[in-house]
Amino acid sequence: MAIDLKKLCFPESFEIVPGPEGCFESKLTSLRDFSAGEVLARLGQECQITQTKAYTSVQFDDEARAQTSAHFELNSELVYINHSCQPNVAFELPGGWQGLEDGRWCLRSLTEIKKGEALTFAYFSTEWDMAQPFE
Repeated sequence: MAIDLKKLCFPESFEIVPGPEGCFESKLTSLRDFSAGEVLARLGQECQITQTKAYTSVQFDDEARAQTSAHFELNSELVYINHSCQPNVAFELPGGWQGLEDGRWCLRSLTEIKKGEALTFAYFSTEWDMAQPFE
C-alpha cells in the first residue's frame, strides 16, 4: 500500500521505518512512551470499508449490516504495524462499522511502549481469512 508520507494521520505519535527495497520489513515505531492500556490512535475518516481482502486490510465483524465479517483499509501509517505472537497493541473495533462512525474504534497499547519501539499486533486477532497467509 502506498502511503502519502506528506499526509500522515498520526505524525506526532508514530514513525515509519522503511525496510530494504523489495522486502516486507518496514515497521511502525513509537515517537513517544505509551502506558499499558492507553489509546494510541482513534480510527476515523481515513478508514474505508472494502469487500476485497488484502494484506493491508483488517477484518472485523459487522453484524449490523447482516454480514458475518467485512474488511476495511487503514489508509494510514498504521498499515506498517507488524505481526507478533506477543503483541504490544490491539485494534479495538466494537459495534461493527457503526462503531467506527461513532468514534469507538481505536488502537490501544497492551503493554508499556517505549519511544523507538516497534508496534506489533497479533494478526490472528482480526484476520481469520487472510489474503496473504503465513507460510
